[in-house]
Amino acid sequence: MATLSATTADSPRNIPKARLVDPTLLDSATAPEDAARIETHLTTLKLRLKTRLDDPRWQSFLNYEDQPTVIKSLAEWMERFGIAKQEGPRVSIIDLSMLSHEVLPYACTIIGRVLLEARENLAAARRYKHPWVLVLEEAHNYARPPRADEERGQTLSRLAFERIAKEGRKFGLSLIIASQRPSEVSQTIISQCANFISHRLQNPDDIDHFRRIIPMQARRLLDQVTILASGEAIVFGSAFHVPSRVQFDRPIPGPYSQTAAPFYEWSKEKDPFPLAEVIAAWGIQQPVPNEDVAPELPTPTEAPASEPETPDDQVPF
Repeated sequence: MATLSATTADSPRNIPKARLVDPTLLDSATAPEDAARIETHLTTLKLRLKTRLDDPRWQSFLNYEDQPTVIKSLAEWMERFGIAKQEGPRVSIIDLSMLSHEVLPYACTIIGRVLLEARENLAAARRYKHPWVLVLEEAHNYARPPRADEERGQTLSRLAFERIAKEGRKFGLSLIIASQRPSEVSQTIISQCANFISHRLQNPDDIDHFRRIIPMQARRLLDQVTILASGEAIVFGSAFHVPSRVQFDRPIPGPYSQTAAPFYEWSKEKDPFPLAEVIAAWGIQQPVPNEDVAPELPTPTEAPASEPETPDDQVPF
């Protein structure tokens, strides 16, 4: 059977963790006559590699060998996303909120590239029979515009989703971009969007960003974007006959994202802030006090003499 695409450096493959921590890995890739010349660069690279492998924030990329009974193969890993499974819901939610800020773009890059390449390896006649829609929530965290000082992870993540935005539709993979800061999303990705749903915006940069890309007849309607109520939006694009201001139905049950009412909450008597739950969620064990040792009582001190009252007209503020 002929293969649909050639094996490339980006193809999924298993790399044993022992290979990464092998001290001779970089030395074996260097010719003996060139080892002395590039030893300075190799030393720095070895240090960076060791630091990354020892960093607990990156263990989610390295613990696949520690859990052989949980995820046994690439096929089972992809089934966790709901791919090729007939039972269960048709919507899969990948929660990456607990990943650190430095790790998040790399995780998004891997997921995006794997999903796109899985579509590319389908036969052309079958790409449209199983369409996927990938929703990028809080897209400004991992699909930012290019910057001169951006981190490597942000670059890889942006390039991955820009490629999906430009090429994904012909492979049956579509994108929905959700962000509170549309001006902080890659212009390449925004330029490939055919429809827009704009809820209330206050930042002038975001408003001007939309004003430049919407049709002329919708620009006056966009002036109302700063006064939209909760659930209202300005919609325009190829899916709508005319730009309109619409009201969406509230979800039932509602999400846990409503705005707090400080004055109302502060005026009620309630329990103190549940700090113990936060400490437990962080995975930090609080030390148990030793009950055998009596706490030392503070030494009583003599109360300071009361100072004379200052008249109100002599108080500076």
